[in-house]
Amino acid sequence: MVVDLLTLLKKTNTQTDMSSGTALIAGVTGVAGLSLARRLVSNNWKVYGISRRASDFLPSGINHVLCDLQDASQCSDALEDLKDVTHVFYATWATTMDPEKDCDMNRSMLANLMEHLPSQIKHFALLTGGKHYLGNFGDFMNPVDPIKETMDRLPGPNFYYELEDEVFSWVAKRGFTWSVARPMVIVGFAPNNVVNAATGIAVYAILCKELNLPFHFFGGKNLYHNISNITDAEMLADHMIWESTEQKAANQAFNVVNGDVFRWKQLWGAIAKYFNLEVPEYKGEAASVSTFMDDKSDVWDSIVNKHGLYKTDLKTICAWWFFVMYQELSDPLPLVDMTKSRELGFLKYQSSEKNFFKTFDYMKEANIIPK
Repeated sequence: MVVDLLTLLKKTNTQTDMSSGTALIAGVTGVAGLSLARRLVSNNWKVYGISRRASDFLPSGINHVLCDLQDASQCSDALEDLKDVTHVFYATWATTMDPEKDCDMNRSMLANLMEHLPSQIKHFALLTGGKHYLGNFGDFMNPVDPIKETMDRLPGPNFYYELEDEVFSWVAKRGFTWSVARPMVIVGFAPNNVVNAATGIAVYAILCKELNLPFHFFGGKNLYHNISNITDAEMLADHMIWESTEQKAANQAFNVVNGDVFRWKQLWGAIAKYFNLEVPEYKGEAASVSTFMDDKSDVWDSIVNKHGLYKTDLKTICAWWFFVMYQELSDPLPLVDMTKSRELGFLKYQSSEKNFFKTFDYMKEANIIPK
């Protein structure tokens, strides 16, 4: 069973009165793009959504465009009829884990999109993230927090900087307004998404429950004990739409996090309670999630069949490399400052605990995990 989550969204969130237009979401099946799609459709926008693959989880009302932004000729064919787009929400990226190659590839993807979009675009909302302040995957810096948007760029290649500069080059040519959203780890509903922390935790919990195994925390002791912050995908969507429609927010970059802080020491216990699991004593050492998952594909398949779940593959339902990278952090990701958004009028907050719980609820409603 495939569920249109727009119905559930209306039950669990107060709708925001946002100016409407015609939106194009690049990366519509991702954790940020899917929330943007639901928010925009629920607020009466006309929405085009670009992705390389089809998805059963897009809300009704989306005009889905299959397109690989790395292929210029494909972009030409797929985008030639999108003449009424007024707002672009760019929420996609690709990585080879080689910083210099990633810079070229991601800048080319954005350029391929812009080459084939109409000249009357009003606003371009770019999604980047914490790597703006931290550096590249596997080689994170440890900046002094709380981080403000005015922090200087780091030395060396970073494809987030390339994306910003590419947007600025098109602004100079066409004169539209722009904004940049910089979330930390995004938590939201998006099956088979590359960097979806909630999916990985839910799958891990379900496997532990099925096999009667202890629900060990996977991270190191600093991550376990110290304060962290995350970003709710739906609040991020609201923020990006606000950036795009609020005149005071034009031509600026914004940090976007939930507005609270938490310790995994506390949150892990709450998640365990949600799944009716016991938490063993934490020994102060990281556990390898990827090693745990290596021989669990058949177990996951049996869970899917037993509960009649939407068919997913354990190897692709979540990017376990991202989990490994996160668990191996010697320190938690830095805290970021949202004062700038608050001063300009964006006042929403989100409980990080409830952020995870509602995402797990969405996964149940979509038949991704057992109810």
